[in-house]
Amino acid sequence: MEFPSDEATFSNDEVFMVGSSLLVQGIYTEQAKHASVYFPREQSWYDLRTGVVYKGGVTHKLEVTEETIPVFQRELVCIHVDEK
Repeated sequence: MEFPSDEATFSNDEVFMVGSSLLVQGIYTEQAKHASVYFPREQSWYDLRTGVVYKGGVTHKLEVTEETIPVFQRELVCIHVDEK
């Protein structure tokens, strides 16, 4: 379990981690316009598409579309991107 001291993460079955650095909010409702995303506490999370920073320990209501998947990078983590 990635966040054993944050009980709010225990019952959230719509979010998953890719490794220990990326948090992905699944969108399971067709034509959804918003998603409530809980970010684990004690750190901030960066939206990979927009660069917006979200404080952890809080649920944020975010706009979503069918063309985008909400993915967030944990603060203080470097991810190598090969731009070939």
